[in-house]
Amino acid sequence: MTTVDADTYFRVGEGLIKISTLLEGLLRTLDKGLAVARSAGLYPYGGPSWGRSFDQSAADIFEAGPTAAMACNALGIQIRTAGQNLIRSENGSHPGTPDPIPDIQKGTTLTMNLHPTQLSIGGTEGNPDHWSLVESEVTRAVGSRRSWHSGSP
Repeated sequence: MTTVDADTYFRVGEGLIKISTLLEGLLRTLDKGLAVARSAGLYPYGGPSWGRSFDQSAADIFEAGPTAAMACNALGIQIRTAGQNLIRSENGSHPGTPDPIPDIQKGTTLTMNLHPTQLSIGGTEGNPDHWSLVESEVTRAVGSRRSWHSGSP
């Protein structure tokens, strides 16, 4: 059986906490680079299908990525806390100068999943360009008008 010292706990915990902040930064950078708002409307054949597929893929990334970042942060804190507890135990088991207990570093600031700020179909929640040309033709199954971004079939 291998004995793990407190430094090992700290290194592993710090690594996971750093990964959490890296993931958050990458997701926020990705979101800034999503310049696809209303782009599906520019491609007449398959544009809406492409747009739905793109939007679903973006939503999946922004669901899984933040969850992974928050999980890395939580696990990193738990592992670092185990290292702190080990030092506290060692300090309490012998006389003399106690070993210092390092603080836990800050990880991701996320507390819930992110969502893409732009969608490819009506991504600004406004009507697409030239909406007036088809507005009268677009109705709900019950016969009332619908907005472009309502998500209704």
